[in-house]
Amino acid sequence: MINANSWPQQPANDLRIDTAWRENYSGATINRKLSGVVPAGIYSGFHVTIDANNPLTVLVGDVIEESIAVVETQGYSLTARMPAGMQKALTITPGDTQHIIIQVDYQHHQVSTVELVVTTAITPHSVVLATLQVPSDVERLTTDMLDVSRRIERIPVLTHEQKSNPHPQYQLAATMPLIIDQLNSDQADASLSARQGKKLHELIKSLPPTIDHLRSQSATDILSANQGRILKEMIDTINAFLSSDSSEIESLKNIVEYIKQNKENLQNLGIDNIAGLRDALNTKL
Repeated sequence: MINANSWPQQPANDLRIDTAWRENYSGATINRKLSGVVPAGIYSGFHVTIDANNPLTVLVGDVIEESIAVVETQGYSLTARMPAGMQKALTITPGDTQHIIIQVDYQHHQVSTVELVVTTAITPHSVVLATLQVPSDVERLTTDMLDVSRRIERIPVLTHEQKSNPHPQYQLAATMPLIIDQLNSDQADASLSARQGKKLHELIKSLPPTIDHLRSQSATDILSANQGRILKEMIDTINAFLSSDSSEIESLKNIVEYIKQNKENLQNLGIDNIAGLRDALNTKL
């Protein structure tokens, strides 16, 4: 544990926070100013890896970049830093679920502290780096025991601003189609609102049953599109037959014309009006 209880500041070549207890007013003001503005979490480094040379040890830090994290406590926001290339060794005890955390403490007129801790309980004034599930009979740690799902990684502001597209969600919103909340629009590149979709769904549910055959005598049910297609094919066949120049069509037309011209005579036509028909029928009885 590093105690910032001496002047000058904490050493630059070790784990530290940038406010010592003798900065009673300026330090407190700076830390209160950033509290709730800069989100707590890990901004770089502070990676947890298994120590290949020690079976029950993990290493915390980064061999390339500086380790930086923000931790909030008592209404203050503290920045924990550790130099690039530094890795601190922590011993893990088998048999418990253990969390590796950065834990800080800062209060006005009191000592400022920061430390890397292995604990079974996560404290409110800390940032979780990793969690280890280690069975009691284990003699060596393995990577599958290391869980970083509780680790909260943040993007530094400068890195965020330098990205070509730092807010892809806004770009997605800008390319979304227009949403229309009415049913009388003919705009093909717009989307229908969920409310109008609900209305259509309720309208469809209220429609009468659809019949997929031509045998029904119902005057209120709806004929299916399939049967409409069949009817159209029948009509097209009839129209094609009537518009053709075949001799059968001509004969049929002549018969229809004859019936029209002799309608009265045909209506009065009976068995006795046809010579010999009565006698021929009697012989069949």
